[in-house]
Amino acid sequence: MVALIAGMDTVSSKYDPLVEDDDDLELDSGKGMPVLAGRPSPAQVARRLQLLAGALGFPWKINGNVTAIDLLVQARPKTFNGREWKGEVLAPSTTAPPYGILDVERDYNWTRQPTAEERRCRYVHAYDRGGSHFAALSTLELPIGDPIHHPDGTKFDPRLPGYWLVDVPENHNWRMPYVLNPNDYQFNEPKWVSTPRIERA
Repeated sequence: MVALIAGMDTVSSKYDPLVEDDDDLELDSGKGMPVLAGRPSPAQVARRLQLLAGALGFPWKINGNVTAIDLLVQARPKTFNGREWKGEVLAPSTTAPPYGILDVERDYNWTRQPTAEERRCRYVHAYDRGGSHFAALSTLELPIGDPIHHPDGTKFDPRLPGYWLVDVPENHNWRMPYVLNPNDYQFNEPKWVSTPRIERA
């Protein structure tokens, strides 16, 4: 038996196609719950929910937002109980992000053509882009409390959550994605960058 929870709507229309083969289904995440896209059968819904739970090690909860929050609570350090974690770490931030932060701090899709040497290789590495968020969750340092401003600068500390105003150098390795300039902009001034991104750079 499959129980559809309130909030798992399809936002379907008369133009939505009926689904015959679930393996070939292309989900439209812009319409309601992707798990219900294409008018799936109960068996297909159960299969999708099982695939998600198997990949995350955590079940779907009403919608994406609720699932993410509950997952964050379950993955909290043992030094916090659930109420403390929600009231402090997951409390809404009152700090406005720095101007221009999205010039650097954004997710991105990056591709390039393989070189002739790479085409002769026998193997290719594949990375789960969605799963990378959960892999880093247990070791992420989160800021708690009011921010501290260092007008004269301070030494970089990879364990100190914050924004750093840095001069972004040019990318000297075109074969790899450049985390400090994901959109290949031409910067003519320092940019605000988060601690994890500087550490990865």
